[in-house]
Amino acid sequence: MQLTTLLLTFATAAAVTCEKGCTKEMNPVCGSDGKTYDNLCLLQVAQCTTPTITVASNGTCNPKACAMLCPRIYMPVCGSDGVTYATLCNLQNKACNNPSLKFVSNGPCDACPKVCTEELNPVCGSDGKTYNNACNLLVAACADKSLNLTVASVGECGSEPATTAVPSTTTSAPGATTAAPTTVAPTTAPTKAASGAVMTSISTTALVGVVMAAGYLA
Repeated sequence: MQLTTLLLTFATAAAVTCEKGCTKEMNPVCGSDGKTYDNLCLLQVAQCTTPTITVASNGTCNPKACAMLCPRIYMPVCGSDGVTYATLCNLQNKACNNPSLKFVSNGPCDACPKVCTEELNPVCGSDGKTYNNACNLLVAACADKSLNLTVASVGECGSEPATTAVPSTTTSAPGATTAAPTTVAPTTAPTKAASGAVMTSISTTALVGVVMAAGYLA
């Protein structure tokens, strides 16, 4: 019963803080978002809309202690708060009093590349088109996000059939090999043997005839 009462009291106090506001008491605290709140009550009001805010330290935030002189150039980076900063230095200045702020990526947040190099390193898109490089495919994907365009394979589209044609050449080899046994070589050997037998028979007959003739003459 007491626990229920305590929870109800806390919930009521939180609701009052969010709805009615706070006093003008000056007792500053530094929030984790890098902002100085005049008192803890005001920070708690901010928590009503951004629950992740916590007390970083008592007293005012000291941006001068974190401030760095950043170059006046534009090399955008994307922060974890979804904000695009002119340089990484600018993001680090902001993150000094906001530990939750992190570097996400180079380039603007949610930005598509506008200029690509002329590098020829073709990729095949999921739409069946060949792009000179992955950057060009990304530009096309950004232009029409409904396509859900991705890299299907490295290299030009349709380059695979040329590769698969090689086995057809290889399969023709067994045909040539099986044709080899159907040569006339086997029939040549018997023919030579038969010719030899005939010549032997003729020679024997002739020799017998010579012997017989010699007998009659004697």
